[in-house]
Amino acid sequence: MKSNRFAAIIIAALAALLLAGCNPNPPEKTAAADTAAATAPADAPPTRLAQEGPYKFSLSLEPMPPKNLTKTTFTLMALAPEGKGLSGATITLDLKMNHPMGPNQVVLKEQSPGTYTGEGVFTMGGDWEAHITAKKGKQTGTARFAIRGVSFTK
Repeated sequence: MKSNRFAAIIIAALAALLLAGCNPNPPEKTAAADTAAATAPADAPPTRLAQEGPYKFSLSLEPMPPKNLTKTTFTLMALAPEGKGLSGATITLDLKMNHPMGPNQVVLKEQSPGTYTGEGVFTMGGDWEAHITAKKGKQTGTARFAIRGVSFTK
């Protein structure tokens, strides 16, 4: 029984890694993506749940796993439609939970073509979503990532 659960967690973690950035094709907006995020271990990297528009994204965090009330660095890799690093975009990351909270937005700054970083703080422990909006000219792309298991600091 325990080995089946462990195998399911490992499979979900591998699926999360593929969805989080190794897979160049955007995932379908399905319940399967939400289920993969829900079953991922708390220290798994962010899981891409949805993506729309011309850009492709992957997200990483430092520290990982993140802690509440601790400065977190968000690094977003963004690809333009032709497969090159997206340059010159305005990118924001909105941190949300599944209940009403005040705004918690991080503006990401371009470090090099395709790499954007910014610092933010999770205001409490638990499961979060990062909502990405990238605008360049008249084009807009969005993505949504699950961030599981933000730990409570003591």
